Amino acid sequence: MNNNIEYRPLNEVETKTLVSNGCRCSNWNNITVKDGFNPSFCINVFFSGKNKLGTITKPDTVGHDPNLNFGIVNAHLHNCT
Repeated sequence: MNNNIEYRPLNEVETKTLVSNGCRCSNWNNITVKDGFNPSFCINVFFSGKNKLGTITKPDTVGHDPNLNFGIVNAHLHNCT
């Protein structure tokens, strides 16, 4: 079993979704993601440098406000994994 997380470049649909969500990046080729990445969970994010993004899953909302935002929102990510 390979325990290394494999990252791949964004596909065209993922990039378009990020842009439509207000995300910005000077070079989308510097963004890689793990299979299962959902770009709809990134809103108004500025990416700089090289970033590796994993999967983002909706948290269990039992006992929490189901209307809370989750994901990466209003952030600047620079050289993050």
